[in-house]
Amino acid sequence: VVVPSSGQFVLTAAETVGLDRPEVSEGVLYPHIAALLESMQRPLRPQCPSREVSVVSFNMLLRAFDQKHYYPNVSPLFRSWPWRKEQLVACLRGVDADLFCMQEVQCCSFDEDFDWLASAGYSHVAPKDDSKGKRLDIAKCAILYKSDRMEKLWVEHRSRVVVAAFRLVSSDQVLYVASCHLEGHPSEAATRFTQIRNALDSIRKHQSKASIDPSGSCVIIAGDFNEGEDGAVCHSLRSGGLSPDFRAQTLPDVQLTKANYSHEYDFSDLYDPREAPFARRPGTFCAPPQQAEDVQSAPEALDFVFYTGRSLRPVAIRQPMTEEQEVAASRDGIPSRWHFSDHVPIGGVFELILGSTDVACDRSSIALV
Repeated sequence: VVVPSSGQFVLTAAETVGLDRPEVSEGVLYPHIAALLESMQRPLRPQCPSREVSVVSFNMLLRAFDQKHYYPNVSPLFRSWPWRKEQLVACLRGVDADLFCMQEVQCCSFDEDFDWLASAGYSHVAPKDDSKGKRLDIAKCAILYKSDRMEKLWVEHRSRVVVAAFRLVSSDQVLYVASCHLEGHPSEAATRFTQIRNALDSIRKHQSKASIDPSGSCVIIAGDFNEGEDGAVCHSLRSGGLSPDFRAQTLPDVQLTKANYSHEYDFSDLYDPREAPFARRPGTFCAPPQQAEDVQSAPEALDFVFYTGRSLRPVAIRQPMTEEQEVAASRDGIPSRWHFSDHVPIGGVFELILGSTDVACDRSSIALV
């Protein structure tokens, strides 16, 4: 599959095998598919770089997907790493965020898979192989950041999270970031909560050593939470903690914490459906059906971005999918001809408001891009 300079999308005869839709045939140009693909690359850049920073979270779907049994209806072409890497590079270069919180980044091939970073102006926090080479397909969280915009100060790798602190060159402010890919099994809600709690504890400990007041610090928690907005992770971030009485809707009989937990961070949910510009929470994940006869489900929200509202104000938010992409994903799922992962990038541009007495955020003025 290629996107020629004309912007039209071409499938060869070999590439149409298994794609029996009437709009798919050899030698035909498909500008509507190209539009879906190219709109995934829409940029998210600060308008005022001296006081703004753009942060995006993305589960890229591991490189070894072509060797996995799931999503059997995705054709070999769209499972293949050479095609997927080409689309990954085009997507990240197009989005052009200051910082990417990445998930499912393969450890053993990171240097090869991301050999383009330096030429695009990025440095990185590489994924850490905690299997010590025993699993070649192990994939972890990573962080990519523009080296002319940020200086890395501190990093800590945990089993499902990587946390880091960066000094923003333009303002000298410190930004803490956690890239998360929390435990995936539906029954492991307590584990997911523990993973996010430990990440916050790590940040708090570093801030204590650096004499940084957590209540006014800049912190962004982003990634694939592997549970919905009604789970313990979102609740604990949004509410400032979790009590033993909390119950997840999917696990009403399971106690997720034995003791009261609280933190000092005033987190806001970037995609909160109760706030403008969203009337509902947008989907970020849309796996294709496992069997040809299965009904395709609509996109659901498993990926989140939380930010400290006292120190960061969103001025632009990336729309996870355009209306056209959401229709296409609801029909066929992703990965597909126009996207190389089962998740889509999410994120925003944040203005630093440290020291400001006016911390109210008029979300009606936020740009949706």
